[in-house]
Amino acid sequence: MKSFGRGGVATFILLASVLSPRAAGAADSTVVSAPVDRFRPTWESFTRSRDTYLSMGSDMNIAIEPGGGWLIKNSMNIEHKSYRGRDMQEIAERLMNYVSKSNDLYSFNFNIGETYMKKKTIGLARFGKDLIVDNESATFRMQYMKPLLKSKKSTVNIKGDARRGRNDFKYDRSMSGSASGTLFYEFSELLNFSGGAGTSMRRESSEIGSRKVSGMPSSADTFRINMAYGRGKEKLLGVKYSRAEGVERKVAPPRGNSMEILDNPELAQEEEARRKLESLEMNSFIQPLSYLSVVFSFKHELNSQKNRVDKRLSKEMERTDLGASTVYQYCEKGKVAIDFSRSEGVVDYGPFSLSSYDERRKLASVRVSHRIKDSLSVYVKGSASLKQRFYRKRDANPRDADYLLYQANASLKAVPFSKISASVNFTMDRYETINIDKSLSGDNRVDYLYMVAPKYKIQPARWLSISQDYTIKIEFTDFVYKEERNYLNRTTSLNTKAMFQIFQPLK
Repeated sequence: MKSFGRGGVATFILLASVLSPRAAGAADSTVVSAPVDRFRPTWESFTRSRDTYLSMGSDMNIAIEPGGGWLIKNSMNIEHKSYRGRDMQEIAERLMNYVSKSNDLYSFNFNIGETYMKKKTIGLARFGKDLIVDNESATFRMQYMKPLLKSKKSTVNIKGDARRGRNDFKYDRSMSGSASGTLFYEFSELLNFSGGAGTSMRRESSEIGSRKVSGMPSSADTFRINMAYGRGKEKLLGVKYSRAEGVERKVAPPRGNSMEILDNPELAQEEEARRKLESLEMNSFIQPLSYLSVVFSFKHELNSQKNRVDKRLSKEMERTDLGASTVYQYCEKGKVAIDFSRSEGVVDYGPFSLSSYDERRKLASVRVSHRIKDSLSVYVKGSASLKQRFYRKRDANPRDADYLLYQANASLKAVPFSKISASVNFTMDRYETINIDKSLSGDNRVDYLYMVAPKYKIQPARWLSISQDYTIKIEFTDFVYKEERNYLNRTTSLNTKAMFQIFQPLK
């Protein structure tokens, strides 16, 4: 056999290294790899026109990645809104500086910035008054992700926040801090468990005119626990329990005195609200056949708020929801879903309130989605619901009523060409109000809504996209006993949007 010379061996080794898959991949990656864009400035300006206002603004952002998991960002957002037919304008500005570092073990970020907002109010209590919010803030967050206490994964979060600024009628200063943690355990392929707890504290001081209020501490504690049994994303059984309890102290205006508080800030009062929330959720996913699945859900929630000063804002709420949903995939491109739900709730504003009530709800809906072609799909939904509200003090407050809602929605989406897409949405609603007491029967009515909204989008080039949507809406109210109160309202709107992307970071 003829042997290779030294040069032939070198040539053979070089040729083999070039043709080997590993070397080829390395060579390809060396050739096609692009330099990392560590400095990314972007600027986007916009103009939005609606029936009621005209808005103009811009977003400017700078992102720097020096390496090693570090990220530095600066963003500035400005928006100016002018209302049509009114001498009223709104201004919103936001400046934020952000620094972060992350890896597989921990991450932290620090941001400092300012937000400013000024607008005129349209409420009757303080119509035409300026509402100004101007705050400076600094926030620090840290997350530690190393598994603790023999868990599969865990997180520990620490957050600190300091802010100051004007909030409408007062000037606030506050400092807050929180700590929370979560543990995740996996006992087998079917059973996993997670739980967590957290606590937070805040101290706030406020200045209202010449009056100063300091030393207003607030605190909250949270606890949550989750258990899941089953494979995949959808579990055979999932249970979630959460609990939160705390007290919030802050300066607030008396209820209904929003206008007086601007002219006489001394009317402001230190409010204390004690809140408690408890929730239990259970879900079960069953798939007896590959084309059929059933989901059952249960949720019970308790929510209470007790105010020390303005007790009219205190309330207690209890609600229970039951639901069932089934999805049947009748073919590869289509499926139908049927949903049922029922809920019962109680809202109690106190023993002397006339607004406390019991509420019951029932809902049934059918959804059908079908992909006719890869470029054409249709969606149809129909639903019917009944809401019944019964007030506790019926003799003094005869406002018991039934509310019936029937809805039908349909949409058609098409992509006839690679750069053209179109859709049209149809909506029909029938909302009936039935007052039980005969003294309010004159207000029994049926509200109808019909709406059609076609839309298309064209992108002839990478740097240009044009979209337009047109809406036709018809609303009609039919009073059962007082036909002279009936009215018909027809509105149309046309929105056009064009975006030019001159360079990659400039829109």
